[in-house]
Amino acid sequence: MTGSKVAIWGWIAVVLNYCGLQQEAMIIYSMFILFDFITWVIAAYYVNPSEVTSQKWIKWLVKKISLLLIPFVVALFVKGTWYDPTTILTTTLSILIAAEAYSILWNIYTMQTGQKVKENEAVKMLLEKLMWITKKQ
Repeated sequence: MTGSKVAIWGWIAVVLNYCGLQQEAMIIYSMFILFDFITWVIAAYYVNPSEVTSQKWIKWLVKKISLLLIPFVVALFVKGTWYDPTTILTTTLSILIAAEAYSILWNIYTMQTGQKVKENEAVKMLLEKLMWITKKQ
C-alpha cells in the first residue's frame, strides 16, 4: 500500500475513533451502500432499461453518499450534548444498516419479479427513534 493510502485509512480510523463509531459497523454500512447501488442498477435495468441513465446514477450516488454523513453528524451531536453515546450510536447504525439491507433485498425481489417496490423511509425512521431516545434521557 502506498503512503497516501495508508494516510487516508489512518485518517478515517482516527475520525471514526474520535466520533465513537464502530469501525466494523461503518464498514458494513459502507459495503451495503455499494451493494445497494449495484442491485439498484440491475433491478432498474430489469424493470425499464431506459430508466438507467447517468443523470439518475449521479442523483442516486449523491443521495447515498449523503447518507454516509448521518452517523458522523449524530456522533458529533452526541459529543456536543452529552447524551449516552452507546445507545444513540448503536441505534443509528443499526437502523441505517437495516435500511440498506432492506433496500438490497427489495432490489433482489425486483430483479426476480420485475415489479418495482416502494423504498422505506430510513432517515425518517431514524429521526423518530433518535427523538424518542433523547426525550427519554
